[in-house]
Amino acid sequence: AVPVSNFVKREAEQKTGRLRRVDGFRVITVKADVEEGVLADTKLHELQAWLADHPIDPRIQVVFKGEDEEQAKAKAFLGKAFMVALFLMGLILMPVVNRC
Repeated sequence: AVPVSNFVKREAEQKTGRLRRVDGFRVITVKADVEEGVLADTKLHELQAWLADHPIDPRIQVVFKGEDEEQAKAKAFLGKAFMVALFLMGLILMPVVNRC
């Protein structure tokens, strides 16, 4: 048996924690998966409803990212695309309506 101190040098150091910050705010990330067969959007709405019914400290800001963020971007894009499509259809049909 050989003592570990013969080939290992131990030195005491201060322990440092890691704080994640975004835009100067401390950030804690919570991740989760849903059970198979359950829609993440449904669980998200349940969680948002629960947060509305159970207010938390006003200094805490809750932001949902991931699929929710992507869905919001897609919804905004599709809304704008739909309005542009209606406008273009109106421009195309204007000469037809004026001839009649």
